[in-house]
Amino acid sequence: MVLAQVSATTVDSIGVEHVTYQQSYDDVPVFGGQIKVHRNTISGQRLTTGKTSQGNTVDVVPTVSVDEAITIAQNLSEQSNTTVLKRNLYIFDEQLLNKLKPSQNVLVWQIELYQEDPIFHEYYYIDAHTGELVYQI
Repeated sequence: MVLAQVSATTVDSIGVEHVTYQQSYDDVPVFGGQIKVHRNTISGQRLTTGKTSQGNTVDVVPTVSVDEAITIAQNLSEQSNTTVLKRNLYIFDEQLLNKLKPSQNVLVWQIELYQEDPIFHEYYYIDAHTGELVYQI
């Protein structure tokens, strides 16, 4: 795994600079894999927060298309009229969300579905190689 590049830099109202580094592997971002460096621009004090996935490699070429992943997510949702808000390719390591889980990287399609009435808003993480549901928020 590689920390690819700075993805955001901001300075808050009290003068603390926040620099976010997004972890990626072969140009695919790691979901939740971010390190933030917080630097007081007056005192120079620094604090680092965040998590990254550990060195497992993964094939970053999906064999399940994004359209197939959308269909899978819509079928799992059991909703009749959802709108796809996002479709992103990520490397997913559940340990970044739950430290009790083993670290295992999976290439996933993140499909965000939304419906206004009745209200429905879900994220589906579909394995980009098998089409299986990996995680749901």
